[in-house]
Amino acid sequence: MASARLGWWLRLGWVVFCFVPTLFVIALWVRSYWRTDLFRTRVATKPLELISTPGRVKITRSEGVSGQFDLLTTYSTDEFMGESLRSHVERFPNLWGIGWVRGQNPAILLPYWLFVLIVAANSCALARIRWSNRFSMRAIIVTTTVTACALGLLVVAMRGGK
Repeated sequence: MASARLGWWLRLGWVVFCFVPTLFVIALWVRSYWRTDLFRTRVATKPLELISTPGRVKITRSEGVSGQFDLLTTYSTDEFMGESLRSHVERFPNLWGIGWVRGQNPAILLPYWLFVLIVAANSCALARIRWSNRFSMRAIIVTTTVTACALGLLVVAMRGGK
C-alpha cells in the first residue's frame, strides 16, 4: 500500500515538474506587455540575442554585435529603449507573428502563443512518459527521429540557413 501511494506521489510530482516551464513561459508572455527584455549570451561561442516584446519573442544569432554578453536588460514599454526594441521586432516580415530572417544575423520571430503551445506540447509528451524500464521499438524510433530533426534544424539555424 505504501509503495502504491509513493508511486502516486512521484507520478504527481513528475507531472507538476513537467508543466512548470509552461507556466514560466505564460508568465513571461503576460510580463511582456509591461516590460521589454533584451538578453545576450553565447551559445557554443556564438553570440545569441533574445528580445521579448509585447506578445513576441525574437531570437537572433548576432554576429558582429558589440556590448556585454550574459546580460539581461529590462526596459519599461514606455521607455525609449523599450519602444525602440518593440519597433525593431515589429518591422520584420511575419505571418501571424511568425517570421524567419536570413542573412548575416539570422533571426526567428515567434509569437508567445506559439511558444506556449510548443512548450505545453513538450510538457504533455514528457508527462505521458510511463514509469517503466522497457521501451518499445516504436518509441525508440520516434524519439530518435524527433531528436535528429531538432538537431538538424538547430544546425541549419546556426549556419544561417545555408
